Amino acid sequence: MASQNEEPIEVHPEDLWDIIFPFPNAYDAQSEGIRELIKTSTHEDGGYTVLEGACGTGKTLLSVVAGISLVRSPMTDFNRIFITTSVKQQLEAFEDDLEAVNEHLRELDPSQFDIPDELLDPITALSLVGKKDVCPFKYSGHIDPDYIYQNCSDLMDRTDDMINYYDDKMDKASAAEKLAADAQLAQGSDPEKSLDVEDPDTHPYPDTPPQLSGKTYCPYYAQWRLDDITDNKPIKYTGSVLTPQRLTERALQQGTCPHAAMKEIAPEAEVIIGNYVHMLQPQTVRAFTRHLMGNDTFLICDEAHTIVSKARRMFSKSVTLTGLNRSCEQIQQVIDWANKGPVEASEAVRDALSRAKLSPTDLQEFKRLIEFTIDRAEKSIPDNFSRADASAKELRNYGDSLEYSEHVPLRDPEEPAPDDISLQYVYSEFGDRDPPIASLGGQVGDGVREAFHEVANELPDVDIPTEVYAETVGPFIQQYYLQNHRDYFREAEIIPPDDFRAPFGNGAPEHQIDVPQPILLSVKNCVPAGKLSNSFDNFGSGVCMSATIAPQWIYRGETGLNYLDHEITELQYGLQFPEENRATYAVDLKKFTSRNRETKWANSQEEKKSIQRLRDNYYEAIKAVVSETPGNVLVAGPSYDEGEWAADRLEKDPDITKEVLLDTSSSNEATNKLRKEFIDGPPKVLTTGMLGTLTEGVDFDGDALKAVAVFGIPIPYLGDPVSDATQIAYSDLFSESGDSNAGFQYAHGIPAIRKARQAIGRVIRSGSDVGVRVLIDSRYCSGPFHSHLSESEREELDVVSHRSLAEEVSQFWSDR
Repeated sequence: MASQNEEPIEVHPEDLWDIIFPFPNAYDAQSEGIRELIKTSTHEDGGYTVLEGACGTGKTLLSVVAGISLVRSPMTDFNRIFITTSVKQQLEAFEDDLEAVNEHLRELDPSQFDIPDELLDPITALSLVGKKDVCPFKYSGHIDPDYIYQNCSDLMDRTDDMINYYDDKMDKASAAEKLAADAQLAQGSDPEKSLDVEDPDTHPYPDTPPQLSGKTYCPYYAQWRLDDITDNKPIKYTGSVLTPQRLTERALQQGTCPHAAMKEIAPEAEVIIGNYVHMLQPQTVRAFTRHLMGNDTFLICDEAHTIVSKARRMFSKSVTLTGLNRSCEQIQQVIDWANKGPVEASEAVRDALSRAKLSPTDLQEFKRLIEFTIDRAEKSIPDNFSRADASAKELRNYGDSLEYSEHVPLRDPEEPAPDDISLQYVYSEFGDRDPPIASLGGQVGDGVREAFHEVANELPDVDIPTEVYAETVGPFIQQYYLQNHRDYFREAEIIPPDDFRAPFGNGAPEHQIDVPQPILLSVKNCVPAGKLSNSFDNFGSGVCMSATIAPQWIYRGETGLNYLDHEITELQYGLQFPEENRATYAVDLKKFTSRNRETKWANSQEEKKSIQRLRDNYYEAIKAVVSETPGNVLVAGPSYDEGEWAADRLEKDPDITKEVLLDTSSSNEATNKLRKEFIDGPPKVLTTGMLGTLTEGVDFDGDALKAVAVFGIPIPYLGDPVSDATQIAYSDLFSESGDSNAGFQYAHGIPAIRKARQAIGRVIRSGSDVGVRVLIDSRYCSGPFHSHLSESEREELDVVSHRSLAEEVSQFWSDR
């Protein structure tokens, strides 16, 4: 090792990874994968690896070790790893692997390696979570998790006001200290009780927010403000992964706000673990994680097959006509305060607008644009509704009698062209503005929010609204008028008022609100490739990985990776476990579609009999797997309804001796309880739908699952205009493929096959697992859907008839 007077030793990531790897030997796929990730990521233009690895590849550890090697090497510019996943179980898997790496590093003797000691220090890592996961007041039930963002924001604002009343730094510190101390005194202490995160009686402050002069505040946030003012950092990294549980415990021990502390220490971590919201959701990125990204950050995008569907939802925006109207009222309030309010309030509001780079005139113009949108929507929605004589007022009343939402497309879904509202915008006075007034949407939301906050300080007797509609409406208007008409589809929805749940202001969870006008105006994302490409470009390099990412060239197109000026590498690894421990069958039965699932669709008695025969044949195949498998069997249909059909047939069959459990759409708590019931005790059969949660991201360890029978293909309902628009957008995106059916296959077929592949992936999870995987539908046997299976799955697939399946399954188990 070089001394301080010698030239520093050059340590390439390739020289580090096998030292950092926490186990004696890496799998062959891990060794190759780590080297390929390092090679691609250190390309002069940066690079992304698209990695499909079946369960057992060791993808999590592979990516973590490659990332740490890149960060620790003095020869790269990487300083941080940013991990994002859509599955909580996977977040915990990353935490476990990082703990294994740290334990290994602590056991190493640095003198045995010709590298600087600090390269082998334990890794600093932090898991990011939302406020509802760490807020102490959640445990007392004082704050409903669905309302936590707004309630927390209100408490923090009031706490800030109490502290910021003073100008002098030390006076602010004294105010913050008193707020926290008074609350701690009110709580008292019980020396017999040790801290328990879930027991509010052991917390340092009362289980409800205390008050000062009749106003509630947050003592945890007050303590954090005190620490911030005095440059004290009570939460530090100690060589272990800072999980949400550990973070909350340490924060409570110090009496400080866990979420504020998490945001403060995040930049110091070498590894950040979060979910897709932290990478994609615009408000979260802007307010929290943007400074954690950059060319010095290596991205690990896990469960990457889900990112397109998640991104579509995050990049879509909706507002009610009520929200549009109320935003106009609030904006006018701000304009009036700026122009005609008391001097102190007027100056404060103008300062707030100035910080958002707005003037009262800008606000007035944006308000006019919202009014323009309301007026055109009131006319355009009835014009596009099937009842040509309906007025907007009648449609609101019509919503009262609806059982389900009714979609009103504002343009032909099969023609990516401007809708009526967008066309009128182009030819209006607003269409000639440069830059467009619509481009101020984000600034308007910020400006109005800050203006309300300033007025609350200057005019304490004035009622300030709890929801700032401009925070939602501003970005919506910006997206409605400035995004293209292929990747985005405009529609209205007429919604039963009692069932309506709208997103709260700033990207917070959904909650019930009073909606007198059940008409929702939406800009739905169909193809997120452009937006995703921008998100990927926020990082220096990275890896997108999943067990079901193929076909990779389609994935590169729909995620926008092909748009990047980066090196792109594709890796694919099949199951690494003994092939003799598993059997994979495809049952050649006529395709199982919505048309032939129910006899009510039959046009004749003969067709009715044909449908019933097909149903019986499908059941015979399901029964064969359930009867001949000596253990638990998971049966997955294309929907929950079909899972219920299978459960009903199995329960009524006297030949089936196993207990039949049915999974329906329910809470995570109910699903976990059902999973435990399935695993415990004698062999059972569990039926579910592949659009649910039990067939993806859930492990059935050891002997908990012996077979999976998938029947039908889980293509979601395609009868809505957005699905049609998405299919057309994919046709255009992949127009060079020469595939006349590209739109349907790439937009809907491939995601459906990925779900089926996830389902059969539940049964073989380790080298000792033995099991059967069955795909029941002729489309799995050949044709375009068959081609979307991985190469190794296609090679292993044995095509059988429904009549021979029982013998095949029985023979497999008798040979074991």
